[in-house]
Amino acid sequence: MALKAYEKQWYETAINLFDIAENVHDTGEYELKMPLCIYKSKTHRALANMEDSRYEALKALKFNRENSTSPHLNYAHLLYHENEFEEALQKFVKSNDGTLEFERGINLVMGTLSNCVGRNAGDMFDAEVVGQAVEVMKREQLGLPLPPKFDDSSARENILKIRRRYLAGRYLGEVAKDKDFLEKLQNKATFKGASQDLKQTIDELLETALDKLFKKQEAMWHRKPLYCFYAKVRDFQSSEYAKKFEAHKRALDKAMLEKVLMKQVKELVAFKNNNQYVKCYARMFRLRNRLKMIDPRMLPRKIDYLNRIMEIMGEMYLSSKRLLPKLSDEMNDLRIKCFLGVYRQHWPTSLAEVNHVDVKHEESLKKRFEAELEIAKDCREKAFFHYEIACIIGMKYEAGGDMRGHCFAAYEASKKCNNIAWFLNSILLIVRSTLADNRFEEGLLTLIAAREACNNYHHQKQVKFLDRAILLMQHLKPEDFLVKKSSLVAEEKVIRLMPTSELKSSAAQFIVNLSSFPAWRRMTLPGAGSLKDRAKEIKFLRPLPKEKTDETELIVHRDDWVAGLDDTEPYTVKDIWSKEKKKQLLTTVYTEPRYKQFLSIEGESVDNESKPTT
Repeated sequence: MALKAYEKQWYETAINLFDIAENVHDTGEYELKMPLCIYKSKTHRALANMEDSRYEALKALKFNRENSTSPHLNYAHLLYHENEFEEALQKFVKSNDGTLEFERGINLVMGTLSNCVGRNAGDMFDAEVVGQAVEVMKREQLGLPLPPKFDDSSARENILKIRRRYLAGRYLGEVAKDKDFLEKLQNKATFKGASQDLKQTIDELLETALDKLFKKQEAMWHRKPLYCFYAKVRDFQSSEYAKKFEAHKRALDKAMLEKVLMKQVKELVAFKNNNQYVKCYARMFRLRNRLKMIDPRMLPRKIDYLNRIMEIMGEMYLSSKRLLPKLSDEMNDLRIKCFLGVYRQHWPTSLAEVNHVDVKHEESLKKRFEAELEIAKDCREKAFFHYEIACIIGMKYEAGGDMRGHCFAAYEASKKCNNIAWFLNSILLIVRSTLADNRFEEGLLTLIAAREACNNYHHQKQVKFLDRAILLMQHLKPEDFLVKKSSLVAEEKVIRLMPTSELKSSAAQFIVNLSSFPAWRRMTLPGAGSLKDRAKEIKFLRPLPKEKTDETELIVHRDDWVAGLDDTEPYTVKDIWSKEKKKQLLTTVYTEPRYKQFLSIEGESVDNESKPTT
């Protein structure tokens, strides 16, 4: 007894040391936590604390990030000690990697099941033999003739076949049916095809699966054991211990899920801070899809996580509206022109990200957002969906119209949820839709109102960005925002649409020869302008400037033109407005309700004529 008490004291001391070691490594180092949980599980098992042993074994499985076999081996032994022989055998077989430890575990469980009352228990405990002995004794007492003798071996084999079929279906359920199905496939020649390599591969797969199922069926068709280990009840599911274990398991799953989600949200914030907008957008989609599949009972704070994701996305879109220090003034001005909606046949992706990341399958994505918008209840989600739909319309279709309606819908939703980031994003999107809708003066005043709103909420980077945008608006005209049908662009499109290089060369030669026709003849041909007009356009336009940092990303095409100054002069943009005009515009913004509503999120909204259509 003294030795047992001494041994128990050492085990309890070991558990305390393991707890201290686990607290020391409580920083996400899973490769250090997993062995500690296995040691604690084995120590609790030695003390017959099966509840704590199972809890630590499940923790080891959760921390097993490198697919090690040690946690599975420990959990299988624990199931065996809990009298869960079928589950232990399944764990041994499923996790078997060919090592000696798993083979010993399989033999241990199968030997235990073979010693139960059943096929391999011996003649003394066989139900049929006992039944025959009782029948013979009763006949002798009554003086009746003995039953006729028959071949015991064949009769016993037939009885065992029937009993095996019945018990296999009872204990294994679908596993027995799967085994029969695989056996039929193994004997079906047409299933394997004509290739010898394919036949060999299929045979190996079927043999491996059948071997595992056969081992399970061979051991599990017997009756339940007549004894139990550590005085635990066989009916595990109905015991109080089972209820406690399920509660512990649910708490552990919730804690692990919370840690994983917190880590992914931190990664989302890191992508946003590092200006990795494409990765941030893709991670947002994956995280939202995962959250939608989680049961709210499993994650009570599900709504908080969804709202946090929407806030991060609003901050990401707002952070893109700023001057990038690594780019020159001319490149930053190009980003601003893209933001304002100045028409170009093609904007490079690196510049177009100022509005939205480049997405594929815009039509299907738009339909998905519209479907989710109909069932959305949170105002942050409504603002997000309206903003996304408006951006997709601006990318795929002509800006204005429906885009303007969704912009104002996002504006109203952001005011209801009192979210500053989405409030400013919606105003900036309203600026672009207003300019694209051929409302130049109104768009300019809305831009000034957006600048004042950013200043009121202390977003100084956005204030500098919008100050530069207001400066560029002094040199832009209303026709710069309209779709232009340039003859250069038309000729370039014709050449590019040719399927082969020979046809492209022929089309280019035809366009060159077209210039030799008389002026009156050229004007009668569709898409053909005079040489004088084309030379004037070439002189007025110049290609996009190349930055040293973006030479590998920025691809210049002939239709990527921007209006600029002479190449021989340094790039400068002069302020041509007088102080009186600036003061007049600012006074208009602060006095007219149409623009005054954009200055503060608490301001009263003005009824807008544009409504979103679905």
